[in-house]
Amino acid sequence: MTYLVGESEVLPLPDESVDAVRTMSPPNASSSSEFFRVLRPGGQVSVGGSAGSALNLGAGMLTEAGFVDAAVASDDGGPSLVARKP
Repeated sequence: MTYLVGESEVLPLPDESVDAVRTMSPPNASSSSEFFRVLRPGGQVSVGGSAGSALNLGAGMLTEAGFVDAAVASDDGGPSLVARKP
């Protein structure tokens, strides 16, 4: 497993080159598009560490970028947002 730490709006990765993206910042339009670009089909983006309202806005951003099954859920670690690239 490899981790990349950087700016979510400009990921230095080839198209469709990763299986999962994990972030602690709610996605915006730029980062949502970038996540979609680098994820392989079936890949998943997971967002944690934010307030539920920010995650709900993020779900809309991910859906607009082309993600499906975007959902906010709460567990023992707090709210999280998960979406999948079709």
